Amino acid sequence: MRVRWCTESAKFVARPGRLLENIYGKGAWVFHMLRVMLQAPASKNPDERFIGVLHSLMESHRYRALSTEDLQKAVERVMTPAMDLEGGRSMDWFFEQFVRSTGVTAYELEYTVRPGPKGFLVRGTLIQKNVPDDFVLSVPIYEQAQGAKPVLFGPRCHVGRRDFVSVCFRGAAQAAC
Repeated sequence: MRVRWCTESAKFVARPGRLLENIYGKGAWVFHMLRVMLQAPASKNPDERFIGVLHSLMESHRYRALSTEDLQKAVERVMTPAMDLEGGRSMDWFFEQFVRSTGVTAYELEYTVRPGPKGFLVRGTLIQKNVPDDFVLSVPIYEQAQGAKPVLFGPRCHVGRRDFVSVCFRGAAQAAC
């Protein structure tokens, strides 16, 4: 069993002295993170909501500049309840942290896996670095059995420097250990 317990954005690495590379790389990750948050995994087309946002922006801003505020409003119109980390159907938390700020989050993961009566118990601590103590992030937790596709168990809201998580996995289904 493989546990993937981190954000895709953790793969983005800031390179000092390479401003354009950092800006374009961060921009691509912002769109990727929005796509992942807007996904409906059980749907025939999981990216339908994200693609819809892009199509609507293309239509409404044809031959015009798109501002960060325009993008944020478009995402807020179709956001899922899981994305509403602060309440009020606002994506301020995301755009302030990932678009308007200059920080790049770094993560460390400490975890243990042990057999339980009905599966495997995974316990660990996710540690955030290079961000303020009130940094908020929706961290997806996946299980991937050997030779199988990853199974998303859903996002977990992560606030602050350290977050402890305990999850039980059994095959492709979550179980109570």
